[in-house]
Amino acid sequence: VAMRVEAMETTLVTGLSVTPGKGELFVHCGDCEHIVACTAIQRISEEDRALPRSAFPRQVARVRPLTRRCHICDRVTAIWGTYNDIMAKHMPGFFCKNCFLKAHYSPDGTLFDPTFRCFPYHHDAN
Repeated sequence: VAMRVEAMETTLVTGLSVTPGKGELFVHCGDCEHIVACTAIQRISEEDRALPRSAFPRQVARVRPLTRRCHICDRVTAIWGTYNDIMAKHMPGFFCKNCFLKAHYSPDGTLFDPTFRCFPYHHDAN
């Protein structure tokens, strides 16, 4: 099965093929997978018709971002996430820039353990 890859930031709802109740695969951070299903589709009402097209899709709720702190210093917001990392307390592990570099690289820039995987971490939605 061929999968289409689209950037969330530039994809419009009108460009999606949506079937109510059918799950679609959503992948982020490289390999974190979620099944997302649309449960309701609504026709535009007469009241909505008076609004400009730019008013759609309407945002009905705003999720406050959940930022994670570094697992080492526990003071600074994490910007790196890791998997299969011996330096992490948990999986995935989360690190600020300074702790990530100190925990994973020697002073001469050599990677201590090349088997772990890392990804830029932005934030989670709670």
